[in-house]
Amino acid sequence: MIQLTIPQDKQDIVCRILEQRDLNFTLTAETSDRDYTAVIATPVETDEVEDLLDAFRSVGIERDGYAIVTDVKAILFQQPETEADDNGLIDVTLISRDELRAQAAEMSAFTPNFMLFTIISTVVAAAGLLTDSAAVVVDSMVIAPLLGPTVGASVGSIRQR
Repeated sequence: MIQLTIPQDKQDIVCRILEQRDLNFTLTAETSDRDYTAVIATPVETDEVEDLLDAFRSVGIERDGYAIVTDVKAILFQQPETEADDNGLIDVTLISRDELRAQAAEMSAFTPNFMLFTIISTVVAAAGLLTDSAAVVVDSMVIAPLLGPTVGASVGSIRQR
């Protein structure tokens, strides 16, 4: 689900973008007395989110308004059946760059728990080295919470940010 809060001058162009893609959407007046005048919500397939966000960026939505992408738990309408390809495999859905960046940032956050588990892992690894026990050193790797920063670094290097 993409929800846009936009100023009056962007309303027609955003509606045109959604209509060109044959997307159903709702348009609601925004009444908080800010610079925004409309809220538009549209359900979008996961693999179409990135393309649609790029179209909104091209008309200046990130400068003049904002977009929120949320995960939808249920939709009450008749949905077409998922079809398999020639190999019998079902199409895998992708996530947008913005979702990927948000998930990587969440996984690589520097929290007190991250620091605590890193210290505990370091102590266990040192004990394993001092006792010449490979099993204890491997166990310290299991304790270490280093997957999140690794994923964050990978996403950052791919996204070049």
